[in-house]
Amino acid sequence: MAEGEVALSIAGLIGYLAVAYVIGRLLVGVFVPYPSSLLRVTSPLLGGSALGIVLWIYGAVHIPWNPLTLLLPWFGAAIVRRKHLLRAFREDWQGVATEIRFLSQLGPLELVLAVATVVMGAVYLLNLVTQPVLGWDAIAMWLFKANLYYTQQAVDLGPISTDIRRNLDYPPLYSLMVASMYTITGHLDDILGKSVTYLFFLTSVLGFLTEVRGFLGRQLALTFTFLVAAMPIFLPAIFSFPYMGWADYPVATLMLISLLHLVHGNRTGDRASFSFAIVFASLAALTKNEGLSFLAVILIVLAAPSVVTSIRRKKMIVPSIPLIAVVLLSLAPLIAWQLYLKLNGIQSARVVGEQSVHDLLVLLPGKVIATVRAIRAQLSFQSDYPWIASGYILSLGLSALSRSLLALPLVAIVSLQAASYLIVYLVTPLDINYLVSVTFDRLMLQLAPSIVLLLAIAIVPYLATPSDRPDRPGQMSALEPAVRRSPVGGEVSR
Repeated sequence: MAEGEVALSIAGLIGYLAVAYVIGRLLVGVFVPYPSSLLRVTSPLLGGSALGIVLWIYGAVHIPWNPLTLLLPWFGAAIVRRKHLLRAFREDWQGVATEIRFLSQLGPLELVLAVATVVMGAVYLLNLVTQPVLGWDAIAMWLFKANLYYTQQAVDLGPISTDIRRNLDYPPLYSLMVASMYTITGHLDDILGKSVTYLFFLTSVLGFLTEVRGFLGRQLALTFTFLVAAMPIFLPAIFSFPYMGWADYPVATLMLISLLHLVHGNRTGDRASFSFAIVFASLAALTKNEGLSFLAVILIVLAAPSVVTSIRRKKMIVPSIPLIAVVLLSLAPLIAWQLYLKLNGIQSARVVGEQSVHDLLVLLPGKVIATVRAIRAQLSFQSDYPWIASGYILSLGLSALSRSLLALPLVAIVSLQAASYLIVYLVTPLDINYLVSVTFDRLMLQLAPSIVLLLAIAIVPYLATPSDRPDRPGQMSALEPAVRRSPVGGEVSR
């Protein structure tokens, strides 16, 4: 690729990121007058997702896909909300200035970590905008559907409804985000299209650093952030071109950002953070099917304190109207997608069998042994699986010893999400050796950033001094505001 083409691709990506940022800040401003730093940093991902969902709606009502129709409504909204938007820009610029001062105070080790993270980001950017699409999943599924949607100007799987190689039941968000890049630039370009993944990279790294710095301190926060940016399991997506254009990295990022908002809500009692934890979990479910179980777990964990309190006090839960609205709005695209699949006769991939409970119990011991052997065979091919497992086990041990209320929800969520993967392995009618060989690396990639966050949370009680520990005895715990004022949003009625 010529240098001029590379420069144009980078300029196009920067333009897309700028549009996503403005839309994200507009959306956040409608619901949260004074957003947290974490919400400001992660808002561009909301903006990018909104662009894709708007295209989906346009296709349903037969509005053409072009830069004018896609961007003009947002331009009008920016004019109407110009005072808010200008204030948001000023707040964000002040945040950037604060970060610049933060960087000027870094010690030698911290500076090395910061520079290394930036270099990783620059390498990933160049690879995304210069390398061709080579991965089978990207070619056959994610980018193929983006091209199909853009060409038809609608989310319509009719032309490929009998082609099972395309995994037709996969949710459409990632492909729609790629299609939004095509719509903004006015032409198909697979190389540039897959570069929307950079939005996920930026928001995950900046969001992680923004949140964990509040309780880890500068040096450890930079260390863990570098790990998120450069962990071995992510390197194929950064340096191995066949892995680019897949949706596993985006869904891993959305899961991580959802957990970051959950942690922020638990630390501060900010109900808006719980709402956005649900929003990002819903976006994960709209990106890949594995996100459905993650969304279910998030909802269960958020609702659990209110349910327990209601049972103890024998009083009815009164959920907050805003949170109900958030849940319904978040679930609406998922329901629409399932209705589309059902109405068009598109069947989900047969991953789970139809055996009776009795047959499953009879086969279960053999399935367990076969699954363990299949997973153990994968461990010999990937050197990063042991440290991911070690990080998870260490997090469990540290959390159990400290009884940290901040870590407890994350332990439950990560454990239940991993269990959902294992359950599918145990009940699938497919050959377990084949299924594990083609999915295990992707499932570990999805869990890896969440496990890094879990480990960062788990070590907090062992790092903080008695005077500033967030969950020391005698002081309101980090989770306590969320228990006294339920994450579900309402008080227990009298």
